[in-house]
Amino acid sequence: MSNSKKLLIALAVILAVGATPLLAQLEGPWAGNGEGSCKTPTGITIYPWQEWDGFVENGAFDGSWWDGDNGGNFHGDIISISTPVPPAEPHDVAYCEGTWTWVNDEGEEISMGQFWMNFDLLYGTCEGEWWPCNRPEPWGPGIMWGWRIGD
Repeated sequence: MSNSKKLLIALAVILAVGATPLLAQLEGPWAGNGEGSCKTPTGITIYPWQEWDGFVENGAFDGSWWDGDNGGNFHGDIISISTPVPPAEPHDVAYCEGTWTWVNDEGEEISMGQFWMNFDLLYGTCEGEWWPCNRPEPWGPGIMWGWRIGD
């Protein structure tokens, strides 16, 4: 095995070991609220992420959202964990990307769009944006925010 391959393997191991404590800080239950609306394929106006709760475990973020009359689920993967470079406040942020669904009256889960979420590990807060598949481009994304709710 060449020296460059050995070096790459060693760096990968070091990064994986170093990220493990950060993932442990991220894991657990999260909850929050959101704003925005969109139409379902059947023409119903829904308010995704108006209330939501989820759980981070093993690098995945899974949960449910509801708006009083409607609801759905979401699944995302933690893509990266980074520390901002000064002059920004130095604390770790985990970035997640995923998809979200709506559950229709028949109980079918319909894929509705994508989302991203940043988790601030120091403050135990998060914020992100969601997009429906069918939203016209001039409309902005919906937003959501939340907080860690315990261990």
